[in-house]
Amino acid sequence: MKNLKILKNESFFEVTLNRPEKRNALNEELMLELTENLKTLNESIEDQKYLVLTGEGHTFCSGADLNWMKSMANYSFNENKKDSEKLFDLFSALYNFKLPVICLVKGAAFGGALGLIAASDFVFIDENTKLCFSEVKLGLSPAVISTFVLNKTNQLNAYMLSGQIFSEKEALTCGLSNGYLEDFDNLKQSLMQSGQEALIETKTLLKKQRSLLPESYKDLTTETIAKLRLTDEAQKRMKKFLNKK
Repeated sequence: MKNLKILKNESFFEVTLNRPEKRNALNEELMLELTENLKTLNESIEDQKYLVLTGEGHTFCSGADLNWMKSMANYSFNENKKDSEKLFDLFSALYNFKLPVICLVKGAAFGGALGLIAASDFVFIDENTKLCFSEVKLGLSPAVISTFVLNKTNQLNAYMLSGQIFSEKEALTCGLSNGYLEDFDNLKQSLMQSGQEALIETKTLLKKQRSLLPESYKDLTTETIAKLRLTDEAQKRMKKFLNKK
């Protein structure tokens, strides 16, 4: 693959943006390649428990590739809409990945990189990393990104509106990040100790609850736990736990 490195370990997937000479900037080719590979991995899950998304080199992702941006200058409305739909499809493929997605961020995350971060379930970030919704500085809007950011946290509106650079500390305070890179090991250990079916069903449950009215929670939650209790995975794990006690 030209723009990605993919590792399929027996217990996890690792997807690395591989354009370090361009600071892993997003262009149409990388977007499509990443979207298609996420969909393929999502259909080829075996014993894996999670997926890691990271960037090669010193920068996670610097946003949109300049040459790609130049090519959009003469796009029509319909061409611009179609192009933006490809970006939405990328974030959606990440957001809807069955297993937990962990994003490891270093150096900088600007523009579209914030969409990748927001669509992930867990985010661990390096010290001194700079983040920015830079769209308004270009006369644009973080429109596609906002869908996934607001799913994750409602405390970043001021940064989306102002285009101000913010730090990894502010990302942590606002709920965009779960901790620093060194904290990833603790999560990894916890995920490896969890049941795969339980991880998938819990992620599905949490996503569904965001789009449902409260009166629908009862059926959704009770059906989820009833289904899980009958799985071989849960039966074996509960039996082992009870025997220990």
